[in-house]
Amino acid sequence: NKAHCSILTPPPPREVLMFDSGGKKLTTYRLKEMKLKIGNRNFGFANRSDLQHALLDELGLKDKNGQIVEGGPLHCGVAVASYENRPGYVEVELSTGDKVRGLALLACDGIHSAVRKRMYRDSDDSLSYCGQVAWWGKTEVEKGSELERELKKMQKENAMEDGNVSLSMMGTRKKPGIFFSCEVAEDVHAWVYVLKDNNPPAANASNDLTRRGGVALSGVDKQKEMNKLVASCPPVVKQIMTHASVDDVTRAGFFDRANLSLPYIDGRVALLGDAAHPQSPMMGQGANM
Repeated sequence: NKAHCSILTPPPPREVLMFDSGGKKLTTYRLKEMKLKIGNRNFGFANRSDLQHALLDELGLKDKNGQIVEGGPLHCGVAVASYENRPGYVEVELSTGDKVRGLALLACDGIHSAVRKRMYRDSDDSLSYCGQVAWWGKTEVEKGSELERELKKMQKENAMEDGNVSLSMMGTRKKPGIFFSCEVAEDVHAWVYVLKDNNPPAANASNDLTRRGGVALSGVDKQKEMNKLVASCPPVVKQIMTHASVDDVTRAGFFDRANLSLPYIDGRVALLGDAAHPQSPMMGQGANM
């Protein structure tokens, strides 16, 4: 909804600074000059939670104090245990033991989809490691910090007039990987660092679905691994990643499915998103999909 997006997102970035993993500047994309628009709309970045709240607002599922209203069409903390296709409807059994009927069941429950497990309970539907690990997190830029000074310096040197410094680091053959960071709220950067790693983290080792097959690391372990990871990175990448609270950082291995020929539909049941096609973020696969 355009009205919500204009409220939730910061001003659209007009420039993206791109450099390699040695810190050498490659180019500055000036999106205003490129007239990169969809229809008559600009684009920006937003936190996932902001978009979820926009959906709840549109569905009328928040009270006058902004609190989520459970019950009615919204039930939190309830999973699908099983389903059965019936003539003219699908019957769904929930983890509470209750059964509900509907015209369709849309499974948007991620890479560890309970609906998918039910759909392919008699098939080999194992995960396949893509050879890549992602670290992502959120960093608050504190006033007067070394990170703020570095971002302002980059902004001035590259004439990034809107003050919103979006960064993209492209790896080389010697240092493969990609890093991207953008401002999702005032003085808050969301970032991701994806790199090659032949050793997969243990799959399905966490109940946190956002980890997409990763493991939950302790704060100390995260900090040690991150310090090692950024040791040879450009200063701004080091500062963004190491200034993040470890509680706001996730490490995940990327997995797709070993059997890509399985369909996404079973009668009145359809798999969507990672439940249907988890993928690597490399080579633009997510954006192209």
